[in-house]
Amino acid sequence: MLTWSGLRELPRLSQSAVSNEGSHAARVAAGGPGFVVVGTDTDSLGSFGVAWTSPDAVIWTEHVATPVIADGMPWAFALASSGQDFVTVGPAGMWRSVDGASWEPTLQPPKGAATPIDIAWGSAGYVAIGQVPDRSGQALTWSSLDGRAWTTSPPGAIPAFCPARIAGRPDGYVAVGSDCAGRTARPVSLVSVDGLHWRRSPQQASLAGQGSFDGQGGFDGVTAGGPGWIAFGSFLPAGGKNRGTQVWNSPDGLHWQRTSFLRPVSPYVCEPLPGYYEPVSMQDLVRFGPGYVAVGQTGCNNDPLGAAWISPDGATWRSTARDPAAKSPSFGPMWSVAVRGNVLVAAGDTGYIDEWPAVYVATLGP
Repeated sequence: MLTWSGLRELPRLSQSAVSNEGSHAARVAAGGPGFVVVGTDTDSLGSFGVAWTSPDAVIWTEHVATPVIADGMPWAFALASSGQDFVTVGPAGMWRSVDGASWEPTLQPPKGAATPIDIAWGSAGYVAIGQVPDRSGQALTWSSLDGRAWTTSPPGAIPAFCPARIAGRPDGYVAVGSDCAGRTARPVSLVSVDGLHWRRSPQQASLAGQGSFDGQGGFDGVTAGGPGWIAFGSFLPAGGKNRGTQVWNSPDGLHWQRTSFLRPVSPYVCEPLPGYYEPVSMQDLVRFGPGYVAVGQTGCNNDPLGAAWISPDGATWRSTARDPAAKSPSFGPMWSVAVRGNVLVAAGDTGYIDEWPAVYVATLGP
């Protein structure tokens, strides 16, 4: 049984800050001392790259990781752990930590170069992926055994690919995103053993026939699941009115089968007022206990709310994380999720309450 304990607001540099603009919890990972969340915080001097650490998902401590960030740019987009250390990637490049508290830069791409947007741990160590900013539609990957020394993929090795996320496991990696070449983008996946050389998914019926809300169809995320992989993306079905999340399963990361289409279903979202729509978006998923848990966001008349789903097999899903009898939602948007033992931590914010960085904790019980 999955039991949610509700939100825990994360401590901040300035507890008396009038505005929370620019403060957020971006990603969470488990390893080493427990759980680590990376994000951005603000005080009277500006924005800082920060990390929050916790040995038990109950007591959290904030640490300043970087100096003041210029132009309001986030420090970190993504975080991964080998189990012994952590590496985060984003506009400030790659940063490594053994405890989540003290961070050192290990690679800072030159100004105007590709920015790493996601990272995973797998067969070749850490592998990060990003986009070349020259409108060529090329993606770039970086590989490192230890998070210190990095090798870059060959130029032009990944053409016409706009990456979204990457996942790893002991036998390789899968990166997902969309095709940047055509007028109408479609979901595309790549597989690799070393993180530098990639095979591309073929065109297939299961990846066509629906478009996302902005007309650019694509995968939004992926994780290792079952005998293969689980991916998801935000879609508006042909002729539909509510956006939702399509889930796919694949035995090899290249060939995909559509499974669940998740959309707002009462009582997990409120009844919309006339003229409002209620989109639902999965943001991350992870294996937990005998099945899987996914987290994301939905809405209530344009107020952002949290959403979560559970699945026994990665293919069939049902909503969770809210008491149907509650008169008001108790969860804000959740962007990332990690597991350690029988404890799950989702990183996000308090939503329409005050958008304070927060974590949500769930446990497995009888």
